[in-house]
Amino acid sequence: MTVDQDTLEGQLGLDLARACAELGAARTARSARDDTINRQAVVRCQARADALLDMHLAVARPRTSLIGSRLGTSGRPAAEEMTCTRGRQL
Repeated sequence: MTVDQDTLEGQLGLDLARACAELGAARTARSARDDTINRQAVVRCQARADALLDMHLAVARPRTSLIGSRLGTSGRPAAEEMTCTRGRQL
């Protein structure tokens, strides 16, 4: 898959992917050792991913109507539902 990094939307998408990977690593570290430092790392990563998702959704060009295909099973936008969940619904 090729991503156009020259656009704000493309760059935010890459940043969001990195943030999700960091969040996954922080969750793994917390699972291995549940202490204050690892919990704080998860909270920081979640906050960063949330902020990037908000920015990404604000600049994303709508590709279809928000009614129907853009909504996920929870009634939230599909992109929001799938981001950083690794199979879990938010």
